[in-house]
Amino acid sequence: MGADWSAFATRAWPLGTTIRRQPAVFNGMLYVLCTGCPWRDMHERYRKWNSVYVRFRRWAE
Repeated sequence: MGADWSAFATRAWPLGTTIRRQPAVFNGMLYVLCTGCPWRDMHERYRKWNSVYVRFRRWAE
């Protein structure tokens, strides 16, 4: 992971969260937002759709 991702991740997720798995989660969020597909149709490479959705809802609050 690059320096840009580390700078973003420290602001986007609380301390103690494993940053190693977060790029896939964030990319899953972008995939749904950019394509307009339902969360349930999100590609599996971005982790489980429900996990990404819950993370998105928490982050959006």
